[in-house]
Amino acid sequence: MPALIILIIGLVAGATFLFSSDKSSPTNNQVNLPPQNFSDNLDLEEKESSHISPLGNFGGWVDDSDEIDTSEIEDKKARAEDLRSNIEDLNYEIGRLRRNADSYDDDEFASKLRRLQYEADDLSSEAGDLEADDVMSSLDETSYGLRRLKNDIESEPSYFYRDKDDDVYSRLKRSEYNTDDALSNIDDFSSDLDDY
Repeated sequence: MPALIILIIGLVAGATFLFSSDKSSPTNNQVNLPPQNFSDNLDLEEKESSHISPLGNFGGWVDDSDEIDTSEIEDKKARAEDLRSNIEDLNYEIGRLRRNADSYDDDEFASKLRRLQYEADDLSSEAGDLEADDVMSSLDETSYGLRRLKNDIESEPSYFYRDKDDDVYSRLKRSEYNTDDALSNIDDFSSDLDDY
């Protein structure tokens, strides 16, 4: 009889031990989560990797994938092309005046120089608006040379007749070289715009 009691106590103790160890096992401590939707996670990663930049001191974020205003670049290209065409015209007119100097008297020649000088000034201003500084500098040199020649002829008409084939010719040729430089510089400017 005592052996039976000891056996029953042993069985109860063993069952209790097994039950308590089963409750403390790792599998019973797991938290079952709903299945993950991996496509949602991928969408989130794509959104996080998109081009965003801070919006200055105003807070927030903006998409900066198109930082360069292409319409502004195209407008500058068109204006640069127009400016180039006008510089070519100025260069041609200076050359024509130089070649036909014998066809004019001092007043007519000075008047034509004044008109070409004003045109060079206008084109220089256009180059400045485009921020084409090298072009503007070359056109300023052209304007300066034409103005000085005009002033010299107006102050001493005999200079025009005396030095027409030498000094007047070479000074106009120098003005042509300056417009050639302006053409080269506007080409460089347009090429830089193509890189955007």
